[in-house]
Amino acid sequence: MVRERMGKLLLEAGCISEAQLYAALQVQHNTKSRLGTILVEQGAISESTLLTFLGQQYGLPVLLDPPDLPDPGLAQFMSFDWAQQQGIVPIKKIGNRLTVAMVNPADVRVLDELRFRTSCSIVPMVAREADVRERIQALYGMSQEPLSADSPVVLRSGAKANGPGDHR
Repeated sequence: MVRERMGKLLLEAGCISEAQLYAALQVQHNTKSRLGTILVEQGAISESTLLTFLGQQYGLPVLLDPPDLPDPGLAQFMSFDWAQQQGIVPIKKIGNRLTVAMVNPADVRVLDELRFRTSCSIVPMVAREADVRERIQALYGMSQEPLSADSPVVLRSGAKANGPGDHR
């Protein structure tokens, strides 16, 4: 699937004007920030509009209303620090499929590392950064002992490996 540029999608949908897009692109050029984030900060679009278009851009589902109580067992799939650094959090695991909410679902490196470390098929979802951070806090706050970056990750097979982000 060819990914459409965010600005083009928003412009074609009538969510922003050419002037708003141009102004945001100027800021992006100077700051290297994400275009969608800039447009939200400038008040041109809402966060929910951004999420909807990110889902469309990546062809992924959007996590609009995160579950209130995360399954504490999901904490085993990544360390607290790694989840915070990467902007990713596990949402559910069914069979060999681990669904994760991500701030940046285009980060193939993170998806590949998680797939390698967990031996699971990874199903990414687009989510607001605030929802990911809140979900991380809820998940690891429920654990008896929050994992650190050096904590082992228990793989599906029961074998242990260093947490994602650590290479042997």
